[in-house]
Amino acid sequence: MSTEQSDLVITMLGGFCPVQGEGTICGRPFYFRARGTMWTFSVGDDFMKPDWRTGDRFGDEDNIYAAGWMELDVAREFIEQSAAKFRVEYLKLMLPELPLPPEGVEIYDLGALGPEGLHNVIKKAVEE
Repeated sequence: MSTEQSDLVITMLGGFCPVQGEGTICGRPFYFRARGTMWTFSVGDDFMKPDWRTGDRFGDEDNIYAAGWMELDVAREFIEQSAAKFRVEYLKLMLPELPLPPEGVEIYDLGALGPEGLHNVIKKAVEE
């Protein structure tokens, strides 16, 4: 199963207890895992010590296994939301001297350009 959406490529998403997903975001490997009452989205070559991670609780206190039985559509939404957060952080990390795009400007496809292409796009926008 491969889902490609701009710079987010989901190559695997499935399973239960845990639900797991893998792919790339901005050319970097990611790993999604939902088990127990938590889900996490990690970016980097070593998922035990990722370069970037986000996640949250899932379900309620009465079901300590809710995350592990998460529907795949819900997992995909968490992956897409996490990828959007990562893109912003990636821009800050790769281009600290340049301002982020103004409020309301979509940055969805910019990560696919890579650091050099992204730098040129933002530099051109700042100069105009």
